[in-house]
Amino acid sequence: MTDAISRRPAPFATKLGFGLLGFAILWWFLYYAQWEGALGLMSLKITCLDGATRECMFFQQQIRGSIPVYSPLVWWAGLAAFVIGFAQSRWRDKKRGD
Repeated sequence: MTDAISRRPAPFATKLGFGLLGFAILWWFLYYAQWEGALGLMSLKITCLDGATRECMFFQQQIRGSIPVYSPLVWWAGLAAFVIGFAQSRWRDKKRGD
């Protein structure tokens, strides 16, 4: 019988992925909050989380804050690490026979 208590801990890559994704979201939010406030133009800013649109480039040209320019590379690195960790976990479970 397998329950949540007897499960093995998540692979390091999964933890790293969650950490990077969390950091990317926080950085994105703080950076783009400098233009039109924290929730202003959110429907346009949300697309800047994982890529660069014309709107994102416009915002970056206008923002003159103290926070470094947001880079979606951190988001993609976190997503890649999370997927690798998930695959490691599935492979480990199959190897155990679960």
